[in-house]
Amino acid sequence: MTKSDTNKAIASAVEKKVGEKMEAMEKEKISGNETEAYIMSLFQKFATAGNTKKVKISDVTTSEPTPAPPPPPTPTLKSIIERAKNGSQNI
Repeated sequence: MTKSDTNKAIASAVEKKVGEKMEAMEKEKISGNETEAYIMSLFQKFATAGNTKKVKISDVTTSEPTPAPPPPPTPTLKSIIERAKNGSQNI
C-alpha cells in the first residue's frame, strides 16, 4: 500500500464516521421533534378538555377547623379599680 492509498483509506474512514454521526444527529433531531409534537398534543388535549369540564369542589370532604376561643377581655382602668375595691385577688 502506498502513502496515497493509506491517506485515501483514512479519509474514507473519517468521511464514513462523520456521515454516520450526521445521520444519528438527524434521527435524534427528528425524534426530538416527534416527542415535542406529542407533548404539545397532550397539552392541547388537556387544554380543550378543561374547557368542557368543571371541577366540583363539593366532591372533596374535609373536617371543618374548630374556631379558636375568644381572647380574654382586656382589662380597663374601670375594671381594675372595681376589682381593687371588691378585694379581688385576680389583678
